[in-house]
Amino acid sequence: MLVWGLIAFRVLKLTKTSEAFKVQAVEAKELSIPTKLKRKKLSLDYTDPFGLGTKKPNPLANKVNSPVRKRLVKWPELKFIGQLKPKGSKKQITIISIDQQQHFFSLNQQIANIKLKKIWKDSVKLSYQDSLIKVIYK
Repeated sequence: MLVWGLIAFRVLKLTKTSEAFKVQAVEAKELSIPTKLKRKKLSLDYTDPFGLGTKKPNPLANKVNSPVRKRLVKWPELKFIGQLKPKGSKKQITIISIDQQQHFFSLNQQIANIKLKKIWKDSVKLSYQDSLIKVIYK
């Protein structure tokens, strides 16, 4: 270790000159930051990077996505009243109040444009004019 230290010291001593330690002043330039950057479209129809040689056009490259508007559906007033299961029958009957009128539903039955899709112990899933809602038992 001592030998290597001596060798390094002698090499540094031979190469050390007064010019090596001069510090030059460098002017600090202000950074020019563009205020608004232009956005570029990402081109996805490039050649295969693995060299298979086939160029596949991307069907989504030029497609413009338009916002999808969902139509608002005014639901009638719904209330999940309860469930009945007659003895000796596997058919389950659900009682639902539609605009303060009670109706008896079985699975996939439609009354007043309301269709019963699914039944759980504490809630049901209903559809009305192609929109779904889950009514929870209270």
